[in-house]
Amino acid sequence: MVESDFENDIVKNLEQSGYEIRLSDNYDSKSGLDIDKLFQFLNNTQPDELKEIWHDFGDETKEKIIDTIISQINQRGIVDVIRNGIKINDEKLKLSYRKPQSQKNKKAYELYQKNIFTVIRQLRFSQITNESVDLAIFLNGFPIVTSEIKDQFSGQTVEDAQKQYMNRNTIERIFSFKSGAIVHFTVDYDNIYMTTKLENQETNFLPFNKPGIQDKKEYPTSYLWKEIWDKDNLLNIIQNLFIFK
Repeated sequence: MVESDFENDIVKNLEQSGYEIRLSDNYDSKSGLDIDKLFQFLNNTQPDELKEIWHDFGDETKEKIIDTIISQINQRGIVDVIRNGIKINDEKLKLSYRKPQSQKNKKAYELYQKNIFTVIRQLRFSQITNESVDLAIFLNGFPIVTSEIKDQFSGQTVEDAQKQYMNRNTIERIFSFKSGAIVHFTVDYDNIYMTTKLENQETNFLPFNKPGIQDKKEYPTSYLWKEIWDKDNLLNIIQNLFIFK
């Protein structure tokens, strides 16, 4: 088994659980967004608000929304923007929907189901180089997770993945603290580490293993993509648990 097979298994599981597969070319390294998915989400959930913004800005509407999102991320951080949205003139745009406490609230549950989770393999993240990160997860066009995935049979482990992250240029949008992906994982068959802040050689990776995995048919680390990256669970974590200082 080689690293690409390991990645294939992870991505296949994510696709089966409702993720959409996207390509690296769908990522805009300048804004740090998958712009097409962002506007698909907005059109699917808030067409009336978009019409009002269009009334004010016409052909510059798309640029205005993107510029406002970037500006607000720079000021408030990506987590707060995803949670609480943005305002343009008198219109409030939501950028994600929380899961309602009950499915009896039909409209709220329908909107929640319109959240779009996507995954990109070998994401080329730079405007300058052709470097890539093994895997990136997006919510409604916003980067939320990156991961470097290593295969021990190829002679590499999570330690090699950590070295890669320590050498990443944090000027790149996706690696910028509070402005880019919320969390970064290093993964091999047996171990997982994570960090929320890349600081070159000072980066602190925390163990994220789950003890007691006995099923020999599964990777010991498979709970990461089967449980933690489950759409409902991951959105709950973003909406309720992440606190950056």
